[in-house]
Order: sequence, then C-alpha cells, then structure tokens
Amino acid sequence: YRAGKLDEAKAWLEKAAKADGPASAEAAHWLCRILLKSGNAKQAAALAQQKAKALPEAPFAVNLKLDRADALYEITEQRSEALVAYVNFVKDYPQHELAPQALYGAAFTALRMGRYDDGQFQAQRFLGEYPKSDLKADVQYVAAECNLQLKKYEAAENLYRELLTQQPKH
Repeated sequence: YRAGKLDEAKAWLEKAAKADGPASAEAAHWLCRILLKSGNAKQAAALAQQKAKALPEAPFAVNLKLDRADALYEITEQRSEALVAYVNFVKDYPQHELAPQALYGAAFTALRMGRYDDGQFQAQRFLGEYPKSDLKADVQYVAAECNLQLKKYEAAENLYRELLTQQPKH
C-alpha cells in the first residue's frame, strides 16, 4: 500500500481481511483506504462497518470507524450520516490520535453540506480542543468560510488574516 502498488496490495489485503482475528481488522483498514482511493466508497463503507462490528476490540477497529465516516462522506447522499459518524467518533474517542482528523471531517462535511452553523461550531470546537494539530490551518479556513457564508464578515476576515499571518504558504 505505502509503496503505491495498490492493485498488488489489494489482492493481499483482501485475503488477509477475510481471515479471523485482530490482524484482519488492520488489513481491512488498509483495504478501505485503497477502495477509497479507487472510488469504491460504498464497498469501503460496508467493509469498514462489517469489520468494526465483528472485531470491536481489535486495535484497528477505531480506524475502521473513521474509514467508514470517510467513505460515507464520498457518497453524496450519505453525507449527513458521515457528519454523524465523525461527531460520534470524537465523542467516543476524544483522546485518540485520529480524533482531530474526525473533528476536521465533521467541520468540513458541514461546510460542504451548507450547514454553516454546524460547520462553525465544529471548527471552533476543533480549535479549542486541538490547537496544536497539524490540521489547524485547514480548520481555520473552514471556520472562515462558514463565517463568510453566515455573513459574519468581520469574524471571517479576522480568521483569514490570522491564517495568512500564521500560515503564509498554506
């Protein structure tokens, strides 16, 4: 997978994901990432849900829950479900290393859906809970865009200025 040989990795991962045990959850996670890269979001969502449910105690079960949210986001008619999945991930795993990514996903999904109040809320929540995250600049942009759409021009301008000052190359 990491070498970029997705077709080759997919063949091996499909076999490993069918096996029993915690290692199959890790294989399913990487297979979900391949499926998402190749445009098979529905298949990725189904696999992630099935494996996370079958192996809830496996170390990669948490990753599979985020994989499912990412897959649902890619299915336009299921973006509302993706938003719920992202928010639930953060609620269930607030200290997990993937929690900032999930909260960013919630804010961005709300923005894309035109739910600007929700997007602004999730972005501000992110900035309060994960101020040192590598995703901070991306979330500031989401917050600024939500404010702009909500006609909160001064707040949007302040966020854009802060973003340009802190991340001039972003």
